[in-house]
Amino acid sequence: YRQGIILETNSSYSAAVERYLKAAEIDDRYADLQFRMGLCYWNMGEYDESRERYIQARELDTLRFRADNQINKVVRKVASDKTTEGIYLVDACKVFEENSPHKIPGAELCYEHVHMNFEGNYLLAKTIFQQVNKILPEWIIRDKADDRSIPTKEECARYLAYNDWTRQTIMEDVVNKFIKQPPFTNQLYQSERVRKLEQEVDVLKAALTPDVMSEIEQKYHWAIRATPSDTWLYWKYGLMLEGLEKFNAAAEQFRMVLNYAPNHYDASAKLGLLFGAQGNLDAAIEYSLKAVSINPSFAEAYFNLGLAYHFKQMYDEAVKSYSNSIRLNPDQAQSYNNLALVLYQQGKANEALETYRNGLSFMPDNVDLHYNLGVMLKTQGQKEEAIRELRAALKIDPNSAKAHKILNSLLN
Repeated sequence: YRQGIILETNSSYSAAVERYLKAAEIDDRYADLQFRMGLCYWNMGEYDESRERYIQARELDTLRFRADNQINKVVRKVASDKTTEGIYLVDACKVFEENSPHKIPGAELCYEHVHMNFEGNYLLAKTIFQQVNKILPEWIIRDKADDRSIPTKEECARYLAYNDWTRQTIMEDVVNKFIKQPPFTNQLYQSERVRKLEQEVDVLKAALTPDVMSEIEQKYHWAIRATPSDTWLYWKYGLMLEGLEKFNAAAEQFRMVLNYAPNHYDASAKLGLLFGAQGNLDAAIEYSLKAVSINPSFAEAYFNLGLAYHFKQMYDEAVKSYSNSIRLNPDQAQSYNNLALVLYQQGKANEALETYRNGLSFMPDNVDLHYNLGVMLKTQGQKEEAIRELRAALKIDPNSAKAHKILNSLLN
């Protein structure tokens, strides 16, 4: 198997397959082995064999994100011959295969193992719509307002304001929130895939010139005029405006979201964040409280609430809010940093130190937690521990000027 990997890395696919087949004679139940053979056969142009190997890899995968052959077989069996009962099957699996190169669905339709890109979502929606259209009652067909055909992919993109900015933000989320996170980190070809996707993100970002962004704004205006009740359009437009630091304009879009969907807790949280950034702390508290009342598990809103209370010097309320944020999302360093600072301002130095240590138990490689703990230990006269934490920070970030400065003051 390892000999095969070396050969595959050197693009000697035929020789690699020979070694992989030898390995399969010993143990053919290893998903990675089958997947590697699938890629080699693909690169050799032997697509039928490639497809079979990829299917075997899916069948043998021990981390089951996808439906295997047996599950699909059961679905098809249960749904078969049920039309008289009003039950119909849309075989999306088959449709995806038929619309993929050599019947092997991949990056043309999906971002990774299951999440569909725009093309994949359009194909799925179109497939379901076509089936629904076939089974509509006669009275609905008779009373149709017009004979419009199924919208094209381009028409859907226009009405959804799917644009280059949307494409870039989605791709960036896929890379940072999925591909770079477990369990993807243990997948084959991980580093190559991350590098390729990051390059795509960079290309998309570079294309977002001021002129392009202005055109995208006009596309949002058109889409909103076309469907003024679509809260998703206001939400996406608000996010883009926030990214452009047009905070007042962004807040207006989030208010429009709440106009149509009063319980949209994300929009309330965004308004809380934006008002806080502009110094309107009372409004920040009002909207953040609304967000957590609708969704009590919203860690980010609790953090924003803590921030507003903190700036208003309402320390007890800030402690409660930051603590809730940590309880709900224990791997966000800024929550520990802010909570420790509030506790220190309340004269609770020991609790502040313990807060930093709790954060490091979740994030042992966080440079800010090590640095801030070191600084606070210095103020408490705990010199040796402070030196240890500052050295830990410098081990993570050797170029940290502030860590060097504090450390030197302790050593000299």
